Amino acid sequence: MSHKTPVSRGHPGNMSGGPKFPGPPGFHIPTEPIEDPNMLQRRPKQKTQVEHLNQYTGYFSTPEGDFPVSVVANSIAEASKILTMPGVFGEDTDEPTTIKFVKGKIAVSAPVRMTGFQVHIDPPGAAESGAYAVPAQADVRNGTSVIFTAHEPFGWKFVGWFKGEQLLSTQKVTTIEVYDPFTSLIFYTARFEFDPTLRNGRYLELGRGWYFDFKFDGWASFAGKVVLYSKQLFPDWHFTIESITDNDGEVDIVLETDKTIIQGTGEGVPPVMTLTLTPTAIGFNAYVKAITINNPFGLVTNETMSLRWVGFHGSHQPWEKEDHRRP
Repeated sequence: MSHKTPVSRGHPGNMSGGPKFPGPPGFHIPTEPIEDPNMLQRRPKQKTQVEHLNQYTGYFSTPEGDFPVSVVANSIAEASKILTMPGVFGEDTDEPTTIKFVKGKIAVSAPVRMTGFQVHIDPPGAAESGAYAVPAQADVRNGTSVIFTAHEPFGWKFVGWFKGEQLLSTQKVTTIEVYDPFTSLIFYTARFEFDPTLRNGRYLELGRGWYFDFKFDGWASFAGKVVLYSKQLFPDWHFTIESITDNDGEVDIVLETDKTIIQGTGEGVPPVMTLTLTPTAIGFNAYVKAITINNPFGLVTNETMSLRWVGFHGSHQPWEKEDHRRP
């Protein structure tokens, strides 16, 4: 079949007196008769717009030879979409063997067809973790290009935009032509996959209401920094990450009190602790593998804290204590 790239629009129907023109009354080529002129008065009022379209003819192979069916469309690709719709020429009929341009700039009064769409998040666990897409739903003219944006929550990676099982794009921000010749409601899917990782940012400890700021990069002399914010602790406690060890999905980090900052009362041993971090769908679990006895936090070994990622902290210096002391 000799046509180029597909586009949009078009309405199936039937005409008589010369070539057949799929499309409702008012979508016919000027000067061509319509089946029933009174049908124009009987049809319910519908918003219309004047468009300048092209005439194309598709040729269907029959035992008696090639049979022409003409349509008006925006492009040869749009004409291809219309001519390959079921029942345009007849049941159990193959696609047209050839589509030819006949003439252009034909003014027609076309109905304004609105198409709705809805976006679903898959799998449900991604939505529960905070994944969402915008716009989530809307009604637009069929063939309108819409910009969609997918938002990744912690622990999830965006896979792509789908219409059914058809992959439309793998970009989180993408433009999709909302077009379907068969339905007035289209379902799109924003698909994610679980991708646990250690991410810089602010984490809420769900048991005590503490906040932890983690930054796992950016310094040459140690592996990162952690700051613990708490209503019970003042000033907030700064740690350096002395080492990070990956153990098949679990990560051991050794935290030492930051020696460049005066902290606590100066009495006792500055606290040191080792945490085993296990990524979860919302952040990670922090298992206290070892910690200095009589530490100012009241933490003990074999204790597990559930940390939820709540956002990026930014530069991490200076620390924004006022904004994040509230549990």
